[in-house]
Amino acid sequence: MTRNEFGYGPRGNIDEKLELARNELSFLPGYELEYLQLPSESIKNFEPSQLSVIVHTMLDAVIPTIAEEESSLTKCKSFDHEREKYPDYEFEDIDTRLELKGYLFEEPSMEMKETRARREPSARFREGPEEVEPENDLLFVVAWHIEDNDGTAQVKIDNYLLLPAIDVALARDEYLLERDGHFEEDHRPMRLKRGKDGSDPSHYAYDDNFGKLNRIPHPDLEAFLEDPTQRRFN
Repeated sequence: MTRNEFGYGPRGNIDEKLELARNELSFLPGYELEYLQLPSESIKNFEPSQLSVIVHTMLDAVIPTIAEEESSLTKCKSFDHEREKYPDYEFEDIDTRLELKGYLFEEPSMEMKETRARREPSARFREGPEEVEPENDLLFVVAWHIEDNDGTAQVKIDNYLLLPAIDVALARDEYLLERDGHFEEDHRPMRLKRGKDGSDPSHYAYDDNFGKLNRIPHPDLEAFLEDPTQRRFN
């Protein structure tokens, strides 16, 4: 299906805006998050998912603060007084909005608590035609790891990825259809139940995994999640 068939608007000059936004965020790779300091010994008591919640909540709040001298990034006005409202940030000078997703890069990180059933990373991009403005919106993925610094656990940003939100949304939506799922009128994603042929509405169930970043078949997103330190993402 095409962008129009899914109900999304025109993408406009989002590719040009992406380059402008990338220039304003060039200070991020290698940045050490000094706002969060934990004893290194304590990290082994955290599951990756638990630590991710803490760090991602802090990143959401402090990125505009650390960006003050480097860029015009601010919290999106639509965020005021509403919990987890889409999107997170905006560049008023280039009329662009950013949706933040954090990503724990485990390979270089300190050892964390192992669990019998390892949780899948839960970061999701679920927004559809009612929320996404193709000509203005970017998906903003920030990869980080945690390392020991003289007995103190230090969060360090490895890299970031910017993608037109419309490109990610289309890859995600098309993947649902490829698996014989469908969308209801409110863009609610419905998956085909295992062993069913789709001949009856009861053969479908809400897709709980819809929008998980590691399940979206977008080549740049997949490559970034595999190794965010690649130079081509800078």
